Amino acid sequence: MPNFTLSDIGNDVLDIRDMIERFEELETQKLESRYAANWNMPGFLPDVEASHFEDAEDALEFLREIARDEVFPNEELAEQIEAWELDEDNEFGQTLGKYHYFISDLGIQGGDLDEKEQEEFELLSSALEEMRGCGGDEQWRGDWYPITLIEESHFTDYAMELLADIGDLPAEIPHYIVIDEDATARNIRMDYTAIELGEFTYWYR
Repeated sequence: MPNFTLSDIGNDVLDIRDMIERFEELETQKLESRYAANWNMPGFLPDVEASHFEDAEDALEFLREIARDEVFPNEELAEQIEAWELDEDNEFGQTLGKYHYFISDLGIQGGDLDEKEQEEFELLSSALEEMRGCGGDEQWRGDWYPITLIEESHFTDYAMELLADIGDLPAEIPHYIVIDEDATARNIRMDYTAIELGEFTYWYR
């Protein structure tokens, strides 16, 4: 059984690693012909896991984005990147600067997703794209992602537990001292970003 399914939406806490694992399972099942895009220093193995695409042009545009960031602000090299083209086999290889960029056709045969799996795939694809590069402690396909997503109705409890764990909230509070937990949680949440997953709102940083 996968560690993440649509029925998990609504749980107090979600783990991005479970979401990524499930997305990769569905991605492999869905794609009939999958293109792997990656980059590395010539003579060395890639530092990051390859990114996979159903369409070779999407894979090429992904590499263009990576390469643009690497050569910025060199306009001459940026022009070379825009001129990149796939070969007749829809594959690609080009060394630019200190990196070699390449696309391989893996030719993986998959199967169709049912309606529920397709809904799950689209939700995860959209969520991962929205959180891509937003920072955090989980690295996947060259970008960093937040590990923990906290459902909105659980955020106050989460905030109080966080304050207790880091020592900002005493373990024993006299009964005559009243803390506005909701207001405190709202103040903490100012450092977080919201994402909509189905009918639920989650917060991450």
